Amino acid sequence: MGGSGQRSSNMTSTQQHSECECDEAMTCRACNKKPNAKAQAKAKKAQHDDLEALQITFYEIESWIEKTTPVLNRMTKELEKASVHFDKKKKERHQENGISSGSSTSQPPSKSASDEQQRRVQWTFSFEPQGSMSLETNITSIDQLVDAVQKIKLLAKPEDLQDQENQQNALDSQDDQDKDIGDRQGDVDPTLEFWSTALYRRPEPHFFDKGVNETARQVADQVSPQILQYICQVYWDCLHPKFSADWTTFWHRSDDPKRNQLCVESALAIVFLHVVRHNKTICPNAPDIARVYFERARELLTDCFDTPDCSTIEALMNLAMFLVLCKKHSQARLYMGLGIRIMLELGINKRNNLPVDRVLRKRYIKAFLVVYYNDLILAAYMVDQAQIDDKACDIDFYEMITLNEQLMEHGEAKFDDKTIAKETFFVHLLELAKIGKKAQALTEERAQNKSEPNSRWIKKIAVLESSLHLWYQRLPEYLRVDPSPSSSSSSSNSSVSSNQSYRMRRQQQQPYLSPGLTPSPPDTASPLDLTQCMDAQQLKDQSALLLMLQYQTQWILLHKSFLPASLSRSPTTSPAADAMPRNNFKFSSSSNGNNNNSANRYANLPHAICTDAANRIVVIADLITQQYGWCVFQQFVNCLYQAATIHCRNTLSRDEGIQRNARAMIKRILKILGNGSIHYQGLPADLTVCLQEFLTLHGMHMDVDGQDTYGLESGDVGDLWGEDASSEMPPTGIATPNAPRSQELLQKSLLADDGLDTLMMEYHVDGLPVKMEPDDVFKADMSEQQIKNWRCKFSSTNIAHLTHRSIP
Repeated sequence: MGGSGQRSSNMTSTQQHSECECDEAMTCRACNKKPNAKAQAKAKKAQHDDLEALQITFYEIESWIEKTTPVLNRMTKELEKASVHFDKKKKERHQENGISSGSSTSQPPSKSASDEQQRRVQWTFSFEPQGSMSLETNITSIDQLVDAVQKIKLLAKPEDLQDQENQQNALDSQDDQDKDIGDRQGDVDPTLEFWSTALYRRPEPHFFDKGVNETARQVADQVSPQILQYICQVYWDCLHPKFSADWTTFWHRSDDPKRNQLCVESALAIVFLHVVRHNKTICPNAPDIARVYFERARELLTDCFDTPDCSTIEALMNLAMFLVLCKKHSQARLYMGLGIRIMLELGINKRNNLPVDRVLRKRYIKAFLVVYYNDLILAAYMVDQAQIDDKACDIDFYEMITLNEQLMEHGEAKFDDKTIAKETFFVHLLELAKIGKKAQALTEERAQNKSEPNSRWIKKIAVLESSLHLWYQRLPEYLRVDPSPSSSSSSSNSSVSSNQSYRMRRQQQQPYLSPGLTPSPPDTASPLDLTQCMDAQQLKDQSALLLMLQYQTQWILLHKSFLPASLSRSPTTSPAADAMPRNNFKFSSSSNGNNNNSANRYANLPHAICTDAANRIVVIADLITQQYGWCVFQQFVNCLYQAATIHCRNTLSRDEGIQRNARAMIKRILKILGNGSIHYQGLPADLTVCLQEFLTLHGMHMDVDGQDTYGLESGDVGDLWGEDASSEMPPTGIATPNAPRSQELLQKSLLADDGLDTLMMEYHVDGLPVKMEPDDVFKADMSEQQIKNWRCKFSSTNIAHLTHRSIP
């Protein structure tokens, strides 16, 4: 029995370990290795995962260091610059403390030593993985940090520190005269800047989030040619840069059928969403139709990224602007950034990369122009920086005007007067926008350096002022209009031809009827097309008003940051006015005895410039509203907003004349915005609410009767203003440099001046190279003293008032 049991046990063991031919399980090494091997493999995998996670962490740390290094370097440089000022003030405090300590009881030595030990700065450096370094310190205040930087710098290069102190001492006398001005200027009242509040007051449109329904798809495929004709014509007549200009350029964007369809679908999306800004009754379901075309274009876009070209950029721009109007700003910035990146990869931003062929060269320049403008629109409605860096681009938009002349001269292309009028407007508008970006950068730079006196910025302001003057000199004569700020809206003497096209278009608008045929190029001889198309002269007149609107806005943006924080103090004792440079130059124009008093009512020259520019903006906006209508694509609302902020400031002034003029102008602004609210309940209505809230907050609630009708049904817009049309507008008492007529007198005075006649001839506008920027010429050839003298030609508060109540 025992032997049989032993054999049975051995047989079972043999069967269990037949694979490795072992007799005993306890002595089988192969069987023991299996669980050990699995455990080791699992441990190695875990170790590998840990190492991989650690490596990823190191990459993230390294990436963070790369991103933060420029910021830290910039902050270090700023601290080094500020250390000189802190050191100087610290020495003054030590001297004052030393004088006062003679009459006071001294502290026990032990306590003073203890305080000194606590104030002593200590730091310890330690190295981290990937060669980085960490700093542990007991610094708890800015003074200690500046003191530490100062000591390190002194140990490194004491002679450089001494030179910097000497330079700072040399500027002390100049800083003292502006110290009082800088102390009186402070942060702007938040209620005076309400652009962001108005933008985000209304939620995103609901039609974008609810998706595309089948009914909208059917309607989009059956839009009648007449409706499509009207909608597209409104889009082309709206003066803002765009890729297409007529039916030929709208339907034929590329030789590739698929890419051409992409451009057409994206263009239809923006066209249907745009018409609502002009007439919301022509097609009540226009937003839903626009969403259909947007989805189609987005699907086609995915197949065009492998070989991007101009058609891809065009589609991205159209979709980006669609998203801007839908308040999908983050998505719009992605589309815009992708389009800009493709443009940079194609080299369209560099003149040397453009083809020599004039037709293609113009096409690329115009594509860059449209992208540049759309980037500015997105930046304005996102309250963010533009993505295109002007330093990386050297395209001169003026070249497009030259190319048009050469193409027509050599018979390579034929352009009608309307095309020439539109493209001339686009070129001058974008060249002005370049100056505006520089002014914005200067304003932001000054906001970050509020402690610096105003005298440090005079030269930079003069350079941009010279750019504005040179831009104005390059304008064709028909674009130089000057509606008087003191004239009423109904009786303004203007060279702008009076036309009824906008009113006729309003009367001819019919509600959207039953769907018709599939969208196709309508018959160009249809009566609807002939009666609703603006002619070349009307486009020129409207272009002149829009350019002057933007021109006056640039003067406000340039000088707005120099306005005093509060206008409630007496302007006659303002040190800012006393600090402005003066000379004895006077205009040869009649003046009255009230000029000096009217000049003293303004706190400083920037205040006079901004007020005069704001008055002109309201008058011009009034004319545009009466004769043409306006659209958010034109940055019309942006300009009106800037004027509103100036007039809101002036309502807080202690001068009754300034207050009265500001209230009248704000009432006109509210009525202009009310006209925009007729078309769609968007940004104009939100700006109106913000203005009303500001007035109510300061006890000046204004009820504007009839602003929802704006006299369009009555047919007489002028009657709407009532007594406000003849309200007093106090003259500034000085010829502000933003006045268009001042440009002519400036050129005459410089040519008549023996000291500056040669200088003016050297960079007369017509003699400038195409690729050379006016401000670069100005900085290279004029000394600082000449710049100040040149700017003072129209900056003296003693200059007799120049009346310009009609267009020259």
